[in-house]
Amino acid sequence: MGVDTVVVKDGLVLMLKRSTNPDAGMYALPGGYLDRGESAEQAALREVKEETGLRVEIIKFIGARSDPSRYRQIVELGFIGKVTGGREVPGDGAERLDWFKLEDLPSNISMDHGEIIKNAIPFLKELDLING
Repeated sequence: MGVDTVVVKDGLVLMLKRSTNPDAGMYALPGGYLDRGESAEQAALREVKEETGLRVEIIKFIGARSDPSRYRQIVELGFIGKVTGGREVPGDGAERLDWFKLEDLPSNISMDHGEIIKNAIPFLKELDLING
């Protein structure tokens, strides 16, 4: 099982540019797999910290997805996380970190992460985390 987090700050969404395969050079959400004995929320917090250096508060569960066309078929749980601290530093498989307005998201988004962001938009608006 995997987790991906739509990290938001000041109305922007954080994406990392992957430095390793799969999908090196493409943008992705912070995320990864659960470790043994870890809840999905704990995994989401850990993965965000490892990949971005940031601490977040998980404020919303977006939903579960399973994409049979992925290189490794898993169930993914999506979350929305609001930045609470930390120092922004690319880590674990990240070449760089970039903040985007929703209307300016890159076209080269890894796997199904664009769909996860799309599914998060109604919640982001409802929670007043983005404009529009």
